[in-house]
Amino acid sequence: MKKKVRELKARNYINMEGKVSAVSKISIIVFYQAAFNEFFRPRISCVINFNTNISRHFALGVQYNGLFDAGPVVPIFKFYYNYSSSLLFTF
Repeated sequence: MKKKVRELKARNYINMEGKVSAVSKISIIVFYQAAFNEFFRPRISCVINFNTNISRHFALGVQYNGLFDAGPVVPIFKFYYNYSSSLLFTF
């Protein structure tokens, strides 16, 4: 039989977006999630997107995702991240 767990959690996020220049923009999102009885043992996630036009039809995109979990459910690393880049073509 599976154990049922019910607890109240706080989920908050901040989103900041803006233009860095006439041809580039950035977006930063930070998430914070924690149970109220373990508020200082959170799960924190950050997503950063940066896009810039390099010509009329091509753009370069860069994305970073990071996640820190103070109390992971399974025995894994508490911090992991992903970095990716892309070349976009529009017509």
